Amino acid sequence: MERAAMIPVDGKDGPADICVIELGGTMGDIESMPFIEALGQFSYCVGPGNFCLVHVSLMPVLNVVGEYKIKPTQHSVRGLRELGLTPNILTCRSTKALDDNIKGKLSQFCHVPEENTVTLNNVPNIWHIPLLLRDQKARQAILKGLNLLGIGKGT
Repeated sequence: MERAAMIPVDGKDGPADICVIELGGTMGDIESMPFIEALGQFSYCVGPGNFCLVHVSLMPVLNVVGEYKIKPTQHSVRGLRELGLTPNILTCRSTKALDDNIKGKLSQFCHVPEENTVTLNNVPNIWHIPLLLRDQKARQAILKGLNLLGIGKGT
């Protein structure tokens, strides 16, 4: 994984400045375990400040009472932590935006700062997603996780 992360995809010489790796699947599935282990080893090799884990989790809402169910997210984060991976950013897919109370609970039980808990709720058009990310300062959280906060201010 470390070797693949160094391969530039922009046609320039030299190693890539930033590498985005998507690890799909469901936490706990045996099929994804070798990849999660590889990601954990990669995280250890590159060290803190060179690795930012964005965990995407489904946040179901019970339609009858409108209540969020945060246990599935808590369990998936616990599973990642047991394998040596701690999310820097928690991204919650939901039918509606998370309120501050729910973000606080997630922060407390998942050990992710509240400002790094991002809602990706249903929107009428996919082009609204970048606006949601901008409004919740997801870019700043990623830059902070990669120790690039001062570099990314002008962009």
